[in-house]
Amino acid sequence: MQHGDTKQNKDTVWNFGSRLAMDNISPTFNNYKEEVLGNRYATISKRSWNDTLKKCQAIYKNEIKCVVKQQFYHYLRDHNICLKELVAMKLYCDYDDLQREFRKMYRAPYNTDTERLRSFYHWHSTLSQTFHKLNEIAQRLPIANRATLHRVLYHGVSSVMNIAEFDGKCCGPLSTTPDLMVARSFAGREGMILVLEPRYERTNKLLDLTALSDFPDEQEIFTFDQFYSIKNVILSSVFDEFYKDYAQKYGSNMQVSKPIDDDIIDALIQPTALIVTLKMLYEALTSNNPIIHDKTLIDGLIVFILSCSKSDKLKFEETQTFVDSNIQYICNEHCSCATITFDDNLFTQYVKQKALVVPHIKTLVCEYFMSMKIRTSFA
Repeated sequence: MQHGDTKQNKDTVWNFGSRLAMDNISPTFNNYKEEVLGNRYATISKRSWNDTLKKCQAIYKNEIKCVVKQQFYHYLRDHNICLKELVAMKLYCDYDDLQREFRKMYRAPYNTDTERLRSFYHWHSTLSQTFHKLNEIAQRLPIANRATLHRVLYHGVSSVMNIAEFDGKCCGPLSTTPDLMVARSFAGREGMILVLEPRYERTNKLLDLTALSDFPDEQEIFTFDQFYSIKNVILSSVFDEFYKDYAQKYGSNMQVSKPIDDDIIDALIQPTALIVTLKMLYEALTSNNPIIHDKTLIDGLIVFILSCSKSDKLKFEETQTFVDSNIQYICNEHCSCATITFDDNLFTQYVKQKALVVPHIKTLVCEYFMSMKIRTSFA
């Protein structure tokens, strides 16, 4: 089972993916068994298939004495999950290479690869059908009566990427975990950990696969088309140096029966404030009025730019590089004519309130964005 994304290249951005256009796709294989045994991207052996099928049959027939697995069996039967759907889920959570290649079909540029879509047609259809059944039940229940809700989950990404969006629907399957250390193990030394807040205002689409997985210690929480907010991005290098701080903030990961307010989720660790700044910058530049006129955003950008101009720099140099890269990515993607515009009156007012010299701060801001070939204006 894999709680993370594989390194592609340094130019890749992490995004929530897109809904697949399968209407005009014809399958290469007759069923998903043939797909996982014969596709050209990643396969499993016949022996692995038979082993997976045998384990699922034991669960489905309630032949296992383990109490947790028996409870899982009753959950499946209550939701009318058939053996075919159970096997489809277990294949996803137990075979990392297979899972990885399957998940690519929801992300650009792989989502336009017709051969890939044809190769995983039946597996995609079965997983979609499975979660449709689960959500049909969830939609009929008041949120307080649904399964225990997680206030925060983690997803490891094995390379540091720019973030394309901070809120949205994560199309297709996503493996997460409530254990920060598990996510770190999947992120690797050169990766990053996404701190995700599931959004429960629609349906509860989280499925605990601990009883199904061959790796129960990983506490896999499986979702499909789930809405998330990215609350923080923790670089592996920073986590390794300050793991006690992160463990103290996130380690307990208490489960609650209702959603938690943002201010409880938000960490007090410095990088989190920078992620909030990135999120606000993205929201400002993608709004109908892309002029920066929010004091909190102006404060976040100025504080960050001032820290970059000091000789001691940020305590987290890797985080500074990450934020730099994301600011450039957001501006290049969403700035009109490669120009970022500030509300001049609000900017000047804020700078004076902080007892700073307005021309000096404007010069620093202009130089910072110009280093990214982005012009700055004050209107």
